[in-house]
Amino acid sequence: MILTRLLSEAIDAISAAPPASSSPAEISSYNEFIKILDWKIRNVTIPDTASGSNPDKPLILEFYRLAMLVYLDRASKTQSGHRAKTQKQIGRAFTIIPKLGSCARQFPIFIIGCEARNDEQRAMVLDLLERTVKCVDSRKFTHTRLLLQAMWAQEDLAVGDRMDYGERLSSVISCCRIMPTFM
Repeated sequence: MILTRLLSEAIDAISAAPPASSSPAEISSYNEFIKILDWKIRNVTIPDTASGSNPDKPLILEFYRLAMLVYLDRASKTQSGHRAKTQKQIGRAFTIIPKLGSCARQFPIFIIGCEARNDEQRAMVLDLLERTVKCVDSRKFTHTRLLLQAMWAQEDLAVGDRMDYGERLSSVISCCRIMPTFM
């Protein structure tokens, strides 16, 4: 699946980010790569109609793509000026959540769930998790629920200087005795 390959590329790109002490040319090259990756993700063709046994497939693919774009933007910190675009993607993802019967992939639920800023959005994410565990092995989603609740607690407790996105993710995920896979 092309989205899975692109997610792998995005994760590799984030983990290979040049340090702040890198030369301007290295940083510029990295930023250009992130822009190209963003373009590739945005331009993946999502079918308009469902095929096979899953009528939610186009919505799930769109939800997955939006989560990837949000993750790439937040974690790379290279796309300054795209804040409005990212907020629009987050808004679109939250309009998709109530339409989904379930979402067997943890990654988009976790990434979009981390963007929930109020009780209504958090309830939507938890409701999607509940619908999903009825269809999928619920043990996979236990970590997702706990990690989301930890992220929300950090968000609620943040005052003044907020922790960097990557630092928040690392802080919360590092509390797990077993690394969640999200895939």
